[in-house]
Amino acid sequence: HVLENEEFLHGTVTTGFIAANPYLLEPLKEKDRAQKLLHYIGEVIVNGTPQSLGAVGPPPVASDPYVPTLEPAPKTDRSLKEIFDQDGAEAFAKAVR
Repeated sequence: HVLENEEFLHGTVTTGFIAANPYLLEPLKEKDRAQKLLHYIGEVIVNGTPQSLGAVGPPPVASDPYVPTLEPAPKTDRSLKEIFDQDGAEAFAKAVR
């Protein structure tokens, strides 16, 4: 918007230019492609593929994914923090070296 303003193009602006022309700070609506894409993705996720794009029949059936259960690995060594907390600075320095 600023580069299309006549006052700006002629160089006759003052320090109150933005205050006098608050519309200059409004974002350009036609260039908001990312927001349009996010809106479309949200629509497809919630409502399925639109029929205008060739979708026919009911939406595909969602299946529950298999989530394996994992046991935590057994702890073998103490961490450097545990060495410092339990044995002090000298033991920590020795462990780091």
